[in-house]
Amino acid sequence: MVTGLSVGGFGGGAIILSAIIEQAYLSALSVSLFLTWYGIITAILLLSCAQLLSVPNESASAQEKPPRSLYRNPVMMLCSVGMFAGTFAGLLVVGNLSSLVQEWGLSEVEAVLAVMLFSVGNASARIVWGFIFDRIGAVSIPLSLLLFSLATLALLASGANIPLILVLVTLLGFSFGANFVLYAAVIAHAYPLHYFSSLYPLCFLFYGIAGLLGPAIGGWLRDITGSYATSLVLCFLLVSFSALLLFIRRERLQP
Repeated sequence: MVTGLSVGGFGGGAIILSAIIEQAYLSALSVSLFLTWYGIITAILLLSCAQLLSVPNESASAQEKPPRSLYRNPVMMLCSVGMFAGTFAGLLVVGNLSSLVQEWGLSEVEAVLAVMLFSVGNASARIVWGFIFDRIGAVSIPLSLLLFSLATLALLASGANIPLILVLVTLLGFSFGANFVLYAAVIAHAYPLHYFSSLYPLCFLFYGIAGLLGPAIGGWLRDITGSYATSLVLCFLLVSFSALLLFIRRERLQP
């Protein structure tokens, strides 16, 4: 739950930014002027918040490095697989979301709303999935992946039903946000806490890899097939396989 609260701003900021971008777009504000003010305001906020932080004193155990064998531990490997699958599919969708929903029949303004709703689902997920993890443990990981795969399948079958598309986009964002809470919680529970800062970045690295591949592959498949349907099918297959794998091996993830 605490993990979810701490990373809620990661997704919450996207909600505010989406609303600001929509207003800037509707008012025909130039891109250069928008980015200039965005950079100035962001720098002021970041520097101000940084003044409130301090580095805690480290104990001897906190300076201890984890054994190399832990990096190949089943918990780390399963978390890395889940992180890659969930963020690959989520980033493929959000990286092409505006074009994707317009292909499904939404207008440009409705596409901006879809991006905002994805962000709402993403931000709320950080808190809700933390609460779910506290109640049911690591089984929440395959549950989040299953929800994403079902929402993807429903989106493929939705046709031009705009309200349904917007609901499904919100669910996709909600499932995507789980990736930034659940794997951190599993690693924090499975290993001594002072190992967390060494182990979690390795898992998070797969989010970076997914960020390089997901949106690019989604756009490439759209270019060669003429539709985002193939990209969504790829998301469905990848996430469904990962959900099944992590469900079968869920006992390995239990703290």
